[in-house]
Amino acid sequence: MTKTQPEFYKAAPYGIWRNRSANGAFEILTSPDFIQLKLADYYENIATRFGRDFKHIRYISRYQPLFHDGTRHREIRKMAATYLRDVASELEDFEAQSVALIVTKLSQPGRVELVSEVVVPIMQKIAYSMTGLDFYPGLIAILSGTNSLKATKKIDETFGKIFELSKQRFPEDDEDKTAMRVLFAALGSEPMGATFALSFDTLFSGVKRQPISGLPWEYTFPATGPGMAFRQCRHAPVNLGEGAQDVSVIDVDISRFLKDDGANRNHMFGIGAHACLGRGLSLSLWQKVVDNMRTNPMKITHISSSQPTHKVFDYPSEIHVEISE
Repeated sequence: MTKTQPEFYKAAPYGIWRNRSANGAFEILTSPDFIQLKLADYYENIATRFGRDFKHIRYISRYQPLFHDGTRHREIRKMAATYLRDVASELEDFEAQSVALIVTKLSQPGRVELVSEVVVPIMQKIAYSMTGLDFYPGLIAILSGTNSLKATKKIDETFGKIFELSKQRFPEDDEDKTAMRVLFAALGSEPMGATFALSFDTLFSGVKRQPISGLPWEYTFPATGPGMAFRQCRHAPVNLGEGAQDVSVIDVDISRFLKDDGANRNHMFGIGAHACLGRGLSLSLWQKVVDNMRTNPMKITHISSSQPTHKVFDYPSEIHVEISE
């Protein structure tokens, strides 16, 4: 696979390869030359070779679809699909409650802090609806291979608490179902929450007493929380064309699917076998919100947004708006 123009570049500050366009993202995500980062192998190796055994992370890594390809990935996806089918009625209730929460917050005069009053409650609701377990923020950091040993130990201990809680509340679960329950409780909330937070911030940024119904509400998200997706080469380094002839790892900028003219916006959820398991639920919830906001009679003023404090997803830690008649 080669390119005739410098589509890929080394991004600061770490010098990791990245795409410049949606076409570049599509090329990597559909290329047989690239696979998921082998983070499951990473946690196994640091346990066996260096004596740093984060046993709970190592265990849940065996069930994280983003850490696997091929046969094991298909097995996990099948387990996950079965699990989600079994909690379909709970997720319908979650969707109705979440739409009602958003509509209520954006239909009453007064100030609203959207992250703490809307986004976090939605993340808590979906974790409990899917799993019957509590939401623990920050565990999504296992998707990064740059955590310190101290941070990794804390994450591992938290996973241990969730496993124990799951076994106490659902002692009839077999090993696979327990793992699925813990996986969704720990990692199933923040991608949706981050996407909603960034989408609200994108829509509301800079507006002043503007009718909510007049904002550019569309059925596709205007922003994505999981803006990047790492891939590594399957075998030897790959030639990606001019200036990028020796690429081993690449950070795919999937936000390009929302920025580039003519791009398929739904590719923000990934492509093919590794497309997001929560795509259907996320879009359904967003589309119901859009239907309500298009007829919302209130006006909105953006007051401020605070800098992100999240390790993996780059969404504001606070979004302050004021609703008025």
